Amino acid sequence: MKPGVRWPLFLAGLLVAQVILGVVFFIIATSDASFAVEEDYYQKALDWDEQRRRDEASQTLGWTVDHELWRDPAPGSPTWIESRIDDADGNPISGATVSLVAFHNANAADVLELTLTESAPGRYRATGPFRTAGRWELRLTARRDGDVFTTRGTTHLEIFDREPSP
Repeated sequence: MKPGVRWPLFLAGLLVAQVILGVVFFIIATSDASFAVEEDYYQKALDWDEQRRRDEASQTLGWTVDHELWRDPAPGSPTWIESRIDDADGNPISGATVSLVAFHNANAADVLELTLTESAPGRYRATGPFRTAGRWELRLTARRDGDVFTTRGTTHLEIFDREPSP
């Protein structure tokens, strides 16, 4: 090989290596399940005033929500989430249509969208692949008789083993 050809080949090799490393890092960055971008974040930013009105309407209702994860102690059984919804006086909210969006903070790309069904007065539950206890982002929407209640936030969920209750 001629001495005048080595340096251009060396520089071309460095450029090819840079492109290959860029592709490798791109694949690593986009396959990380713990990283996620909020879906429709730009539209949500534009609708911020509307979201504030919904939050204020929910605060006016005064409803409260408590979430609990549990599973049947039998091996391979599903995990359930149960949400208890009470009014401002502590009475259960019955007959609501309840939906829940949930994701574990350590795995934000794995978003669960669930429809909860009423299992007892004011208690709504659904089966989901809740494999990990810990810090979860939960966004609940409950609709009843024209009232719409929304709540969102992070909470620490533990998984309790117990027999399913009605």
